[in-house]
Amino acid sequence: MSSQILTFSGKMVDPFDLKRGDIEPLSVAHSLSLLNRYTGHTKVPYSVAQHTVLLVKKVPRELRRAAFLHDWNESLMNDLARPVKTKLPEYTTQERIVQKQIFELFNEPFENLDAIASYDLRICVDEMQQLMTNGWQYAPDVEPLGIIIEPWEWQVARKNFIDMYQVLFGHD
Repeated sequence: MSSQILTFSGKMVDPFDLKRGDIEPLSVAHSLSLLNRYTGHTKVPYSVAQHTVLLVKKVPRELRRAAFLHDWNESLMNDLARPVKTKLPEYTTQERIVQKQIFELFNEPFENLDAIASYDLRICVDEMQQLMTNGWQYAPDVEPLGIIIEPWEWQVARKNFIDMYQVLFGHD
C-alpha cells in the first residue's frame, strides 16, 4: 500500500520520501489552520497555524525559521497527543524523520529543532492555562512564554501563516 497522501493542492505526497516541491506552503497553511491543538479539547478552536505564528514572534531571530517549520510534519502526518506519542515510539521516530526532511528541504539546520524546544514547551503552558476548561497546569515549574491568546478563525490563521512564510522565506 502506498504511503502517499493527497494534499490540499491536489498533489500526492509521500511524507517518508519528500522531494523538493512536495511541500507547498499553501497546502501546509491550509492544513495547519484547520488542525486544532490538543486534539481539539480546548474551550474554542485553536489551530496549529496560530500556535506556529505566535511562537515565531517569541523566539530569537536566528530561530524563527526553525520555529516556523517545527510542526509542518503535522500537515502530512497529523498529530497525536503527547501522552499517546510516548506510547508509540515508532510514530515518534517517523515524525522526526519527516521533520528532518522538511528542515533539509528548507536549508534549516536540524539542530535548531532542539534549540526551540524550551520555547515550544513554554508556549504550551500559556496555551493550556488559557484554553483548557480548567486552566490545567501542564508544567507548573515552567515559566510561561507570556503570550495572550485570542483564537483566530481558520481563514485568519491561514493568512497569517502565509504572511509569516513570506516574511521568513521571501517567496511564495
